[in-house]
Amino acid sequence: MAGLSSCAADDGVSVRDAGPLADRALPGSDASSSGDSASPTPDDGSVADDTTASDTGSGVADGGGVSFPFCRIACSSVADCAQPSPAYDEDNYRCADGLCAYTGCRSDAECQAVFMSSGWLCRELGTLPVCQQACVSAADCGQGTAAFDDDNYSCDDGVCRYVGCRDDAECAATFADDRYVCRDVLPPDTGLPIPVARTNCVLSCATPADCATPSAAYDADNYACEGGACRSVGCRDDGECRSSLMNDAYVCR
Repeated sequence: MAGLSSCAADDGVSVRDAGPLADRALPGSDASSSGDSASPTPDDGSVADDTTASDTGSGVADGGGVSFPFCRIACSSVADCAQPSPAYDEDNYRCADGLCAYTGCRSDAECQAVFMSSGWLCRELGTLPVCQQACVSAADCGQGTAAFDDDNYSCDDGVCRYVGCRDDAECAATFADDRYVCRDVLPPDTGLPIPVARTNCVLSCATPADCATPSAAYDADNYACEGGACRSVGCRDDGECRSSLMNDAYVCR
């Protein structure tokens, strides 16, 4: 997904390094890496169900971002929401108003099983317990790429917090593409307490066509170009979501 997107979905809210996604790469990874999120990815490599929201100053979203429809999993029971992963199975969801809603991880053991590492903890973030990377200092958080190394993180209460990119050069180097810039971007509001930084790597643009990927829910009519940066305006209909995510369970809500 071009522009700013997120690291997980209603079908899996893992907070990898508690950082945002820029385009189709996970926080801490370069453009060629898929990272280790437990969420499924659509045909264009972006992640379903944007789950970042507005920055409240504390680094935790409060649902005050830009609202628009996004691809979500429909359900008739919680069994429709479950993924084959300990932090994302039936006891981590509810089916509310016909849509899957993640209720959080239940223990450190769930997170450690998902990420196959003892360095992950289940901790409250806002009102929701989510899997977060453990740390003693910011040095434990850096992922070795310019926009996601030690100086882009803080270690708060024993878990990593992404504090943002520092300049355009970091973003261009990380995504191996000079079109990426570091901007103060208001992420989408999806009602989930996901931490976001004030500055994030986003795709620059002259028109919405510069933001598009060859996927129905992420092509030119799903973006605006504002202030020279791509901003998602959401999905248009259920058909877009089902085509992009190759799954008829997805709806645009």
